[in-house]
Amino acid sequence: MDRAKVLPRFVALKLMCDTKYLSITENDPRLPAWFLKCNGEEVVSPLAKFEVVMANNENVLVHIQWRSQN
Repeated sequence: MDRAKVLPRFVALKLMCDTKYLSITENDPRLPAWFLKCNGEEVVSPLAKFEVVMANNENVLVHIQWRSQN
């Protein structure tokens, strides 16, 4: 089975013990640029949207990437 046909193109990652989503922090001078943090409030936020990209290794692994564009 071709895994690229089974996996979604985009995902949001949520904590199991909380209602927060993994998101990118922007414009916070106290944190490094593009710092990941579990503080996303909305699943539809572009900061909580991650793309699933197949790795070049026999369709076994994927890369999870954040894109600044929708």
